[in-house]
Amino acid sequence: RAERKAARDVERARAAFDDQMAASDHGGGGVAAMTVPERDGAGSGSRDIHVTDFDVYFGGSCLLRSADLHLAYRRRYGLVGPNGVGKTTLLRHMAAFDLPKFPRHLRVLHVRQEVAPGAEGVRVVDAVLSADAELAALGARERELSAGLEGMEPAAAVAAHAELASIAQQLESLDASTAHARASAILHGLGFSEEKQVAPLSSLSGGWRVRTALAGALFVSPDLLLLDEPTNHLDLEACIWLEHYLVHTFKHTLVLVSHDRSFLNAVCTDCVVFKDQRLVPFRGDYDAYVKARDEAAARARREYDAYVDQRAHIQEFIDKFRYNAKRASIVQSRIKTVEKMDAEAPDEPRDAKPWTFAIPAAEPLSRPMLQAETCAFGYGDGPSLFENVDFDVDDKSRVAIVGPNGSGKSTLLKLLLGEIKPRAGEVHRKQQLKVEFFTQHHADQLDLNLSPIENVLRRFKSASEAEVRGHLGQFMIDGDLQLKPCALMSGGQKSRVAFALLAFARPHVVVLDEPTNHLDMDAIDALAGALKSFRGGVLVVSHDQHFLAAVCDALWVVGKGKVRRFDGDFDAYKK
Repeated sequence: RAERKAARDVERARAAFDDQMAASDHGGGGVAAMTVPERDGAGSGSRDIHVTDFDVYFGGSCLLRSADLHLAYRRRYGLVGPNGVGKTTLLRHMAAFDLPKFPRHLRVLHVRQEVAPGAEGVRVVDAVLSADAELAALGARERELSAGLEGMEPAAAVAAHAELASIAQQLESLDASTAHARASAILHGLGFSEEKQVAPLSSLSGGWRVRTALAGALFVSPDLLLLDEPTNHLDLEACIWLEHYLVHTFKHTLVLVSHDRSFLNAVCTDCVVFKDQRLVPFRGDYDAYVKARDEAAARARREYDAYVDQRAHIQEFIDKFRYNAKRASIVQSRIKTVEKMDAEAPDEPRDAKPWTFAIPAAEPLSRPMLQAETCAFGYGDGPSLFENVDFDVDDKSRVAIVGPNGSGKSTLLKLLLGEIKPRAGEVHRKQQLKVEFFTQHHADQLDLNLSPIENVLRRFKSASEAEVRGHLGQFMIDGDLQLKPCALMSGGQKSRVAFALLAFARPHVVVLDEPTNHLDMDAIDALAGALKSFRGGVLVVSHDQHFLAAVCDALWVVGKGKVRRFDGDFDAYKK
């Protein structure tokens, strides 16, 4: 009961905090929340950010204590730390100017992981244009004055013309004549077709609304842009475009949270590391940080081991000659040496060994286990998404399926899984074939009211409780945690339960659809390692470039009515 009450308290705190953040938003129509002072004020102070000695709390827990944050203008920062340390919460506090002495003259924009539908009838491109509140207000005032000129008194008309001239000058300084073209180009880069750009924003799915918010953010180009998992709703092509845009076109300060290692490396000039409730700056990209961190950890381990060995050697001498009168002075000297060593002793390093797991494969089947012959598929009477598709899947297959959103990647997966039938051609599956499907919504396959043990036993009814307990223990789900309702678990713990279900199935083929969304770096590395050592077939749809490069050795490109094998590696495809 106490755990359930604590969970409810956290949810209430999260809801209250979200309400507070929503109340501070000035963006509209589903486009990213933004705090925008007048442009004249934006240049009145330094655009560097220095916030010192602050605390951040969430749900009664202290996430940061006496922390310092220093952001240099025009640098791009990645927030680094495991899930739950407070990365998203820090972004929200920055967006709301809810940090002591946070510079209030800055134009700050925050793109979240989820965006509300927005007003009915607002077109996508218009929502992006309206993200620039000053540009939108000037345009509205210009239209209002122009419409009212006819019939004005002479004196009023003179004043209106003067104001219109001033507005025209301001619009020219804002490059208003190219605004629509710029907004459209950004939307195109993020995967919006011409038709989708003029569709009602309210008709879009949550993922496309987030893309619209991101487009609005890039269009406005604020002094400080805050991005929370910006690649989660993007396909690979849009991720590559966004990388290039942020590095070569965006000219202000960026702070982002992302689990995509390749994206962090490509975009970030610096890292801000969450460590022991503090923020530690690091000059360099994510891989450089990991290398420096590992080298520092190895150095600390060597220093500690040297201290332990030296102390043990001296202590051995003390113990051996403690009662030898002839060596009493030497023993006393060595005792003082040990006391001094202990006073200056380094802390014992906390060796954080990477967590790993394995996916046992089922008994092998003859090849190919899964085969498509001249397949075509389309929905209803509509055109075919693809035609003349031929492929084989065996226990050596390591395939990345790539292509723009809407090209048919998910449909191809459904065809592989046997959830839909081809319009033409055939899909052959071995009768004993076991295929396991893992998605970004992996936690949804869990009954949150049940414990991990109950979730596994519900699906694998012939398993014994002892067998399930041992299996869950391999995924760091042990002790009382095995009996705890999944609703009370952290996101990382629920992911490990989902991994345990995947491994317990002993499949021949694993099919994954955006599996890295909502996983932290350690979990992504564990999943990649498990798939690399898995003795079965692997097919993956993902935007995570590092994950694809680590796991896959073949590319299927879906688009323009075809599924074709790409002749080259992932880096060649990216270029």
